[in-house]
Amino acid sequence: MTEITQQEKELVLKAKAGDRKAFETLVHTCAKQVYNLAYRLSNSKESAEDIAQETFINAYNSIGRFSHDCPFANWVYRIAVNAWKNRVRYERRRFFFQHDSLDETIAGEEGDMKKELPDKKPGADEEFEKFHRKEAIDKALNKLNPQAKEMLVLRDIEELSYEEISGIIKTPLGTVKSRIARAREALKEHLKILLGEDYGS
Repeated sequence: MTEITQQEKELVLKAKAGDRKAFETLVHTCAKQVYNLAYRLSNSKESAEDIAQETFINAYNSIGRFSHDCPFANWVYRIAVNAWKNRVRYERRRFFFQHDSLDETIAGEEGDMKKELPDKKPGADEEFEKFHRKEAIDKALNKLNPQAKEMLVLRDIEELSYEEISGIIKTPLGTVKSRIARAREALKEHLKILLGEDYGS
């Protein structure tokens, strides 16, 4: 994913000239990776599909501005990350404006009653699954702020190099390294809570 092949250069030039088939060929080479990235960031199949679709629509509409300074897949990754960030901002705004108050009453057959949160206390089997390592990592990732989660998904899950990440998010290499280091520490703290204080020792 770090080298730009001659075949890719030719396909990009054709796509920029309006060759739809060339663009579809480029998409085919990285569609699965883009979906996987979107899924790991959003933790939702539905959102991942929407993000991937939005990513390639945006890529098609802006292919003329692609400067060949990185592989096509890296450029598309950048678009996918931005699409996810936009979705996060949108969901936050929607939650803020649509969030119901727990003090609100609901009209019922026996008069008005207070809203109550459902009891989500897990059973014994569910409790065991909750502390399973993989699920704990997923939970811990989702507790991180979007920037930290983005860093760990790109580096530790997608296994991109620091240089590739720097190019994707348009951030200096040193800043990328420090953000990843801080994100790993934050993840470790969340995992200590989920898996016990002896995690990582």
